[in-house]
Amino acid sequence: MKLFNYISLYAKFIACMVKKDTVTNEEYGKSYDEVASTYEKWVGIMGKHVKPLIKTEFFSKEARVIDLACGTGFISRELLSQGYEGELIGIDISEMMIKKCHEMKSDRVNFIQEDAIKYLEDMSHKGEHVDGIYLGWALPYLEQKRLIEVAYKVLKPGGYFITISNCKGTLVGVEKTILEVMMNNIHMVSKPMEAKVRLPKDEKHLGRWFKKRGFKSIHIGEGEEWVCYKSPEKLYQWLRDTGVLAGVDKVFYDVREAEDLLIEEFRKSHKTSRGFEVNHKFVYGIFRKEGGISCE
Repeated sequence: MKLFNYISLYAKFIACMVKKDTVTNEEYGKSYDEVASTYEKWVGIMGKHVKPLIKTEFFSKEARVIDLACGTGFISRELLSQGYEGELIGIDISEMMIKKCHEMKSDRVNFIQEDAIKYLEDMSHKGEHVDGIYLGWALPYLEQKRLIEVAYKVLKPGGYFITISNCKGTLVGVEKTILEVMMNNIHMVSKPMEAKVRLPKDEKHLGRWFKKRGFKSIHIGEGEEWVCYKSPEKLYQWLRDTGVLAGVDKVFYDVREAEDLLIEEFRKSHKTSRGFEVNHKFVYGIFRKEGGISCE
């Protein structure tokens, strides 16, 4: 029966992919709309890994920097708090995330609801350029080749692309947990996600993506954070409230119907001696477009 369910589920996935009926960027954006008010739970745990990448010394007082897929504006706030004096542009596809950003009162930052790559492509067509691009935690949702190529065009010589992203080996067991529920309840499944296939394998893999498209690696690295709760309900709530499960609500016809099943599967698969936990494995990198003055 399990083999039959497995084959049936993947047959459905293949049919959806042939029809290009997978979770879209717009649907991911809608998922993040729903967690905009609770997204600071993510920042509270993972923000410390982003702060070392925020380098105000890279940018002059006349600089223009884009906070791409800005979420609730954590990177923009940190840049401003560290004395950044240039212009900031925050871009996110989620309407509610941008509304949260507008609570930030600063005449140096402009927040815009837009698809990340489309915004950069529009800039490129207009011949506009910037000194830096930050991209926090959104790389798996974007077409990397298209993103990096247009970012290279938009950046001035000597400009920086700074990113942090989940990588292969993150959320060990979570995908399997979700698939288990899907296999046992195929009638509840609407369509698949495909962000997983876009995860960089490790820091070297991330570096190769950028090197292949003309960037110089200034610094790359990787890390891991474990998140632990005393109950599977609390763990699931954190995963949901922080956007970690973004897109899962589009996989099921009715995610509320699936939630109890998901929690029970987490109870079986994520119990450790410390409680119920998941890992976040990530990579990060600072990349420079050659041709300008080095600020290493």
